[in-house]
Amino acid sequence: MSIDLDYYDRETEIAICAARSGLLAPQCAKIVDVVREYRDSGDYDQAPTVRAAIMTALVAARLHLQPSPSDERFVRVLLDMLQSKIALTRQARERRAQQHEVLRGLIEKHCDGRAPTMADVDHAMLDAEAPIADVGQPASSTEGAGQ
Repeated sequence: MSIDLDYYDRETEIAICAARSGLLAPQCAKIVDVVREYRDSGDYDQAPTVRAAIMTALVAARLHLQPSPSDERFVRVLLDMLQSKIALTRQARERRAQQHEVLRGLIEKHCDGRAPTMADVDHAMLDAEAPIADVGQPASSTEGAGQ
């Protein structure tokens, strides 16, 4: 017997990512948005989940990386997290190059390089103080279902 579960909604994924990584919610939002849009694109070999966002945010926090297309170390970490499941056969090289371009475009789109403002920090602090009892609950079936 199998039970199909939906992905978490965006706000929940951001809250989980921030809570598990220590990165500010506005920075986690950029990472989560890249992961979610990549997942929605269907251009992957294994669907990326909030776990990829958490791992990326953990590395970014520990290495003081900025979620920005201009931080090449951040870009390499995110590409590695999202492309790590592809086989490295000759046939897969072209697909990997295509995925690489899609991901670079998503990083440019969602990670504008803007440093968090004090308003972002204040908002993140308020979010951190709020109870997160709903964090473990998946989104309704109207959010994008897993492929």
